[in-house]
Amino acid sequence: MFKNYILNEITKEKNHITNQLDNNYCKANAIRKRRKKSLKIYHQTEEYQASLEEALAKSKRYQKLISEHATEDEDLKKEYDAFEQRQKEQKEREKKRQEEKRLQQLRVQEKLTEMEQCLKKLDFTPLFKKYTQKRIREIEQSYSLDVISIETYDDYFQSDYIYNKKYSELSAENFDDFINSLEYIEWSNIFIIYEDIFDDIFHAFTELQKFKEDDDLCDSLTDYLTDIISDYDYEIESELSSRFTKSYILELIRKNPHYCLMIKDMEDREQKLKQEKQELEERREFLRKTILQKIPDNYIDFFPEARKIKRNFILHIGPTNSGKTFHATQALKSAKNGIYLAPLRLLAIEQYVQLNKEGFPCSLITGEEEKHIENSFFQSSTIEMADLTRQYAVAVIDEAQMIKDSDRGGAWTAAILGICTKEIHICAALEAEEILIKLIQDCKDSYKVLHYERQCPLICEKQPFSFPSSVKKHDALIVFSKKSVHAIAGELQRTGTKCSMIYGSLPYEVRKNEADKFIAGETDVLVATDAIGMGLNLPIERIVFLETTKFDGKTKRRINPEEIRQIAGRAGRKGIYDVGYYNADTSIDFIQKSILVQTDPIKKAVLAFPTHLLYLNAPLSEIFERWNELHINDAFVKQNLERELHLCKFMENYSKDKQIIYKFSTIPFNENSEQLMELWTEMFFAEIQGNVYPFLLSDKHITSDIHSLEEIYRICDLFYCYYRRFNHTQFLEDTETVRKQITKRLIELLSHQKRQ
Repeated sequence: MFKNYILNEITKEKNHITNQLDNNYCKANAIRKRRKKSLKIYHQTEEYQASLEEALAKSKRYQKLISEHATEDEDLKKEYDAFEQRQKEQKEREKKRQEEKRLQQLRVQEKLTEMEQCLKKLDFTPLFKKYTQKRIREIEQSYSLDVISIETYDDYFQSDYIYNKKYSELSAENFDDFINSLEYIEWSNIFIIYEDIFDDIFHAFTELQKFKEDDDLCDSLTDYLTDIISDYDYEIESELSSRFTKSYILELIRKNPHYCLMIKDMEDREQKLKQEKQELEERREFLRKTILQKIPDNYIDFFPEARKIKRNFILHIGPTNSGKTFHATQALKSAKNGIYLAPLRLLAIEQYVQLNKEGFPCSLITGEEEKHIENSFFQSSTIEMADLTRQYAVAVIDEAQMIKDSDRGGAWTAAILGICTKEIHICAALEAEEILIKLIQDCKDSYKVLHYERQCPLICEKQPFSFPSSVKKHDALIVFSKKSVHAIAGELQRTGTKCSMIYGSLPYEVRKNEADKFIAGETDVLVATDAIGMGLNLPIERIVFLETTKFDGKTKRRINPEEIRQIAGRAGRKGIYDVGYYNADTSIDFIQKSILVQTDPIKKAVLAFPTHLLYLNAPLSEIFERWNELHINDAFVKQNLERELHLCKFMENYSKDKQIIYKFSTIPFNENSEQLMELWTEMFFAEIQGNVYPFLLSDKHITSDIHSLEEIYRICDLFYCYYRRFNHTQFLEDTETVRKQITKRLIELLSHQKRQ
């Protein structure tokens, strides 16, 4: 019994100890876990401490950068304040000058009023004759003097040029100036005679001032004085010009032995001028013959590398909305590499985006921007940027009917004659087929013609259109100026119609955003210029012409049938609208007739200026002029170089570097814009002085005015083209950044307008 008791106690003690051991084990595990967690927290704390130290270091660097930028901003602010102060001072000076001019006019008017009051019944013909004859006798006598004094000269000829030269006598050096100043003789003498006569009249008839308050008398005196002056103007001018011919003046001077040497010197200089003129003519003729020698008999030989290749052309001929560009680009996608050449930056970007979206790496090169995609096998460019030295598997040349354009058509001619590609697809309207085939045959290349029809019919609506009551969803309203676009869009928004706006001066990204809203149905109507004529495939059911005239950069004219067909052809979309319609607010008969009329075939292709002529030993303007004078093959017409020649002549006053002059003369910008022209000029002066014109725009120039933003964007385009053309790559990134900010702001402003 006791034994069992002892065993039970031992068992209890054993269980108690076992339980304590288990508890201690659990506590030990818990302690180990907490220790492990503490170690982890400790390591995390060390990492956080290191991150904190790194963040503090970055903060110091950022603070330093902020301080530097603040200093730069302060400098820019000072420059801007100084500029504002100069502008203010200039305005004050102009205001003061205008006030002085106004006061001077008042003084003159008061003097005339005094004279008018003294002339009621005056006949001063005898007095006039006396003064005229006296002046003529004095002039004749002055030629017989051994020395013609500056006083005599100034009294009767009043030449500003001679007046500032204190000549003591007439000499060989000032003889030409003396002769040239005679063309001013009539008017200067008239003014002198008038002053003398008016003084006599004023003193002789002071009693007439009692009529000062009589308005009718003043009016009659004014008329009387005007008649007298007009009579005497003619009489004095006739008297002096008939008497003082150049031969008569030379005859008088030859009688004076003091000036025999001067006459001989004058004759020697005339002979020298004739000789220089003859040398100039000989030089021009030599340059003309040299240019002719540089031009081959057949213009296809301008491109010898292309002549080494047996090329095959596929011509895709048809109207808008016929799918010709689609089929051409399908061939491009099936090749290992290739190039797409567009008439507009808009179309080049559209193909660039589409090819990359479909998995065909494609780079973009236009006159305003370059985007190089890594490992790209394709390139989308504007036609002027075509590299005619590089070989491609396939090339697509779009909108080739522009080969007749006098300003840009030479780029299409050069691409067709010179692109080094075995397979070339050309998309064009029907009127270009004949000239394209001729060029291809001249190159002895093969070709195939594919004709296309519209994928959906284009119908003129019978019911009349009235703005804005007739506007309906999926319409595209066509006008031909930015001002009209905003006016029409504003009117539609007031009536509750949501609309997108597209016009040429909007950046591509903004136009694309506006188009995307129309495609997605966020807006009901599209208001656009002819910027939609090429590119931007949109779901438009009806095109409505609200205007039929446009300013083409030179004159305001009526739109031509080709433009009307190009725009109206955007109506209808296969799979969306099986029929396209067009209408007009006015002149619907003109629109319908233009669409139905048969366009004459293009007879001549425009030929661009051959750049290898730049290396001739002559000023660039002279080369341009001699090129313009040349007769060329009847199949071609020379490209219009009027703009380039004008810019070239300006630059040659300051530099003889033909490469710089040619690059600047071919930069694409609107030279009619005073702001852009001034900026272009400053860039040119910086470049010829060996400097780089800096990029001064920043985000603080981003305003809330749409028109200002569009102008700043065009300024950025000019900067980008200048930096790219002269390889000043250090400013390209800043330029592109500001362009993106402008684009973003424009999208915001247009969206805000629509909400309002």
